[in-house]
Amino acid sequence: MNWAGAVLVGFGLLAPLASAQSLDYPETRKVDDVDIYHGTKVADPYRWLEDDRSEETAQWVKAENQITFSYLDKIPYRPQVMKRLEQLFNYPRYSAPFRRGEYFFFFKNDGLQNQSVLYIQKGLNGTPELFLDPGDIYSFLFYNLGVTPKY
Repeated sequence: MNWAGAVLVGFGLLAPLASAQSLDYPETRKVDDVDIYHGTKVADPYRWLEDDRSEETAQWVKAENQITFSYLDKIPYRPQVMKRLEQLFNYPRYSAPFRRGEYFFFFKNDGLQNQSVLYIQKGLNGTPELFLDPGDIYSFLFYNLGVTPKY
């Protein structure tokens, strides 16, 4: 079963619960931001949520998480579904390698990593070395490129 199939099965299992109760979502503030793209005005009333470092956004996310998890925690078979999904997706995955000069690059995900990690290896018989871990981008910038983040 692929990821999309698992998600559809998950939604199918959750559908009966969705109709059993109504959820009282927190109020979400709207703003009057408008962008113009190629002469067309596009409203962006929730732009303030893009500031993921603001206290207001943090409070909104906390309120949304409370209502979401209060619902999800009531699903009696949720732990079994989560365990099965983990079993299905917890295996190493590799991308097709690509070559630049004498080096080969490939992406690898050990199974439950949020993002695949980029490796580099010299020639076909070289030892793969970590090149870029998206989960640790600052180390990549500092050690590989010599860039110091500015705060």
